Amino acid sequence: MIVFILLSGFVLRLIAINQSLWIDEATSALVTRMSLVDLFGKFLPGDFHPPFYYLLLKFWSNLFGSSEVALRSLSILFGLATIYLVYKLGGRIAALLMATSGLHIYYSGWGFL
Repeated sequence: MIVFILLSGFVLRLIAINQSLWIDEATSALVTRMSLVDLFGKFLPGDFHPPFYYLLLKFWSNLFGSSEVALRSLSILFGLATIYLVYKLGGRIAALLMATSGLHIYYSGWGFL
């Protein structure tokens, strides 16, 4: 059952994965092109977000590229991991609700609501 739930969640998150980047996504894409020295020395002191996501996205984009699909796929991966975690903690119905939740889909890679 969890395979069906994860597959459904994956398909829902792929519907509009290749749309143009939003401003926050474009900022993240630009950050991935910075050197680590510039990231820590110039960007992060003025940003209030924790650096781990930017570092992980930088590593991810080095492996998979910096297209809209490649950058959003990391968020989709985290979204699917969240669905699986909810399944383990709350069961099938909770995971199904998470997989089909409009807001979770929205923040797992695209903003198509």
